[in-house]
Amino acid sequence: MFCYKLLEHQKMPEYLGSIEVDQRQTFIYQADTLREIVGASRLISRSVEHARSAVATHKNITLVWPVSGVIRAISPDLDQLASYLYDVKARLDKDGLTASVAILKRSGNYDDDLHGIAERTRSYKDGKSGSVSLATLPFFAPCGIQPLMAANRWQKSEELGDRRQLRSWQSIHREQFSRRKDVEFHWGLSMRERALPLDFADLIVSQSDSYISLLKADVDGLGKLLAKLKFEQLGRLIGETPEEAGRQFSTALNNRLREAVQHGFNKLVGDSGNTKYPFLPLMVAGDDLLIVCQRHVALDLAWEIGHHYEKLAEGDETLKKAFQVSGLPREEKLTLSFGLLFFKSGFPFDAAVEMAEELVRSAKKKRAELGTKDKGKIKEGCIDFHWLASSGRESVEQARAASEVLQSGPGLRRLYTRPWVLSEFYLYLSALRELQDFPRRKLKQLDSVLRLAGPLSDLAYKNWCAKLRKTEQQALERALAHLQWPDASCAWLPKAGEQVTSLLELELLLEISHIQSEATP
Repeated sequence: MFCYKLLEHQKMPEYLGSIEVDQRQTFIYQADTLREIVGASRLISRSVEHARSAVATHKNITLVWPVSGVIRAISPDLDQLASYLYDVKARLDKDGLTASVAILKRSGNYDDDLHGIAERTRSYKDGKSGSVSLATLPFFAPCGIQPLMAANRWQKSEELGDRRQLRSWQSIHREQFSRRKDVEFHWGLSMRERALPLDFADLIVSQSDSYISLLKADVDGLGKLLAKLKFEQLGRLIGETPEEAGRQFSTALNNRLREAVQHGFNKLVGDSGNTKYPFLPLMVAGDDLLIVCQRHVALDLAWEIGHHYEKLAEGDETLKKAFQVSGLPREEKLTLSFGLLFFKSGFPFDAAVEMAEELVRSAKKKRAELGTKDKGKIKEGCIDFHWLASSGRESVEQARAASEVLQSGPGLRRLYTRPWVLSEFYLYLSALRELQDFPRRKLKQLDSVLRLAGPLSDLAYKNWCAKLRKTEQQALERALAHLQWPDASCAWLPKAGEQVTSLLELELLLEISHIQSEATP
């Protein structure tokens, strides 16, 4: 229910209003069909379009924070601001989106106002119940796609023949919106050359395993910057009002992320003859990035986006001045940290997103630790990835502890070295290129070799190396040289009181990228 209290006043003060879409990511991935996920993604991305078009029908409204899912505006007229926010909310309601609205009287300090409106909106959002804060009717038949919704349509499905489907109006609307051709593709990306993948099957390139990839990323350093940044100071530095400084800052954040994603897409599509894109962006807004893609493009896509974003953010004048007035050390900068999950297309999508988020947290923890240990060193984004071999909903940490950490004598042996900083990740990609012609069956033998107990593993690895052909030995040596491996004849390296190896990670990376030549239009 949208409501506000009309204040009595002689002189009209200025007001700040905010409308935020509730649980944006949940709205996107709560369905298991990619068509609905695409439709949900498009609907959220056009929240800015709703906000901008509504400005034209209301007087004295200035849009100061145009970010997908988070809209803020100012006005000296409380009635007009309330009417504007109600208009935007009504448009979102028609798209099946719920939103929380807040209004506060300006204090004269824009930074305090932003903090206050954020806290007020958050309190309203936290007070709601339900996965998407929509009314639920559990005593009716549940929707066949979104079980938390009531099924209010009973219709025959052409795809299911004589079978009938129970559908909620939200599910039908999202699926229909994913098919619309007149809608400019969401998140402002240019993707008109090829068709979009609308089924998870479109992202499978190897029928032998049906694996696809989910790429999730988060901007590093933004929380620290926002905690120190004062838009009053930024406005004085750039010769603008605090409100305009905030608008330019939020726009710069959005545009740099969008440009980095566009760069990665353009770099990897190239002149290939594929009729469909091998990736599909589900969220590209502010500091959030979520892309589902074919498994063989995920590694290069993460590198291209992360590397390009770092350069774009570092060269952006608005962001540079924001760091300048924040008083943060010169070494601080905005980067992206990634979580990559490789999973079978039938795996529950919401569970896949949760595991990808766990990988992002692992990568960001690595970046934070580097900043603590190496003060003064320029920070980079980090990356972590996981190949989900089982169908259980175990966490990444549990999976690694159970299958990739070995007790060997008095110490531990770890079969992975992740997470990596992006520059280290690039070295692995370089090492991977050296192994493109290496027999995969021989690399797969390393899994059993490295899992043997202590000395037996060392002896078995030396025997494995001795049986390689000369060209294979040279390829392995070149690959390990990229990783600054001191001796290719040794499988384990000491690190932090334990022994680690990168060999199985190289084998896994090769398995992920090997199907590139098998990709079909």
